[in-house]
Amino acid sequence: MMYEESYKIAKNIGLLILFSTEYARSKGFGIALGELKRDERMQEIYIKEGKSKTKNSKHLQGRAIDIYLFKDGKVIEDCEAYRPIAEYCVALGGNAGYFWKMKDCVHFEF
Repeated sequence: MMYEESYKIAKNIGLLILFSTEYARSKGFGIALGELKRDERMQEIYIKEGKSKTKNSKHLQGRAIDIYLFKDGKVIEDCEAYRPIAEYCVALGGNAGYFWKMKDCVHFEF
C-alpha cells in the first residue's frame, strides 16, 4: 500500500503520546507536545541558533516529535525523567535523543 509507512509512523507517534501522557499522569507531571513537522526554513534557523546540528532532521519528514514534561510549571530538564518514554520509543522501533551522545531528551523519532 502506498501510504503504509506513513500509517505506521502516525500509529507509533500516537502510541508514544498515549504512553507519555499516562507516564506523566502517574508521576504528577504535566505534558506538552512540541514540534512534529518542521519546514526547511525553520531548520536553517535552528542550525544558525545552535538548536540543531543537522540539515537532515526527522522533523523535516514528520517522523519526529518533541515531548516535554513539566513539574511546578517548569520544563523538567533532568533527562532521567524521560528515560521510560525513550525506552518505550525504542521498543516501538524508534530512536530517542535520550540515548544520543549529545542528548536531546525530549526528541523521539521513527
